[in-house]
Amino acid sequence: MVKFEKTDQPYDIWRDEKKKLSDEDFRNPNIVARGYTDYVTVQDYPMRVRLVYMHMLKNK
Repeated sequence: MVKFEKTDQPYDIWRDEKKKLSDEDFRNPNIVARGYTDYVTVQDYPMRVRLVYMHMLKNK
């Protein structure tokens, strides 16, 4: 979790996928890091009668 915001109505949660490669991946020339996608926003189940928006960033 990168950031959490609690406003008057919804909760906003920002999550980033960590760029984690194993030792084998570093030695494999066929694996190429392509960066991250744009944030995708998903409306999650209400938490204590508030909407929850999850903003996720993941590897391509």
